[in-house]
Amino acid sequence: HAGKSTLVRALLAAGATYLSDEWAPIGRDGLVAPFPRPLHLRDRAGRPGLPVPAERLGAAVGATALPIGAIAQLVWAPE
Repeated sequence: HAGKSTLVRALLAAGATYLSDEWAPIGRDGLVAPFPRPLHLRDRAGRPGLPVPAERLGAAVGATALPIGAIAQLVWAPE
């Protein structure tokens, strides 16, 4: 519950290409391969919702491996 899928959703809304929010398979060439799985978003009360395909959020889904653009390490902190 660190906010990983929430961050991915915000990045997609800003125009990022979706590869995955679960795994980042990195090849020997250093490229990240797509592993597109539905996002598991929670409702405002923190309850799990239904899986949501990135396409339903209007996101472009990557079909080829891409160079790493950013790495984020999230830490959950209670409000």
